[in-house]
Amino acid sequence: MLSLIDIASAQRIIEESGLGSSETVLIGIARSLVNRPFNAPDRAVAVLNNDERDFLLAGGADGVNSAADSELMLNHLADVAIEMEALRRRSVLFADAAKLLQVSKPRISQMTAQQALYCFRLDDLAYYPLWQFIDGKILPGMKAVLLGTGEDVHPLSIHRFFNTELAELSLEDVPVTPIQWLKNGGNTGILTQLVAQL
Repeated sequence: MLSLIDIASAQRIIEESGLGSSETVLIGIARSLVNRPFNAPDRAVAVLNNDERDFLLAGGADGVNSAADSELMLNHLADVAIEMEALRRRSVLFADAAKLLQVSKPRISQMTAQQALYCFRLDDLAYYPLWQFIDGKILPGMKAVLLGTGEDVHPLSIHRFFNTELAELSLEDVPVTPIQWLKNGGNTGILTQLVAQL
């Protein structure tokens, strides 16, 4: 099935993402593409159900609503699949989050429910991105910022928000990411305004 996509582009994306030539990444892409007749351009979009199409669009994929350019759709599908796989690999599961914070599993459940911790679900498993853990503690201000997000915000949107330098945030006149901003004691007010726009 992988032979149906632009393998050279997929390999380039994997290399640029810093993941190497991980079989796990390729398996993740293959899983996304399995049983989809992408070699038939007129049926390429039809085989995506509404939830899948919405998930791809929310993750930044383009071309999923038009059968005119199935290669574009495939490239964006591969991009999103690889980015999601990278995020999954840089996350820990429920029990590991408890170990990282040295708290009980019920406490992790409570913190998640209170939006003091961020997690996303894939294949019925909760994944906790590692970027929110700083020296065995939760990134300061996480709860205030997360409370400003909607329930339907895509995991990649959250990941990109926290890991992208923003012109609105600067330390010594240098743009920083929300992670760097919070780590250095920055006020959460501006972040809650920005995250509400996701």
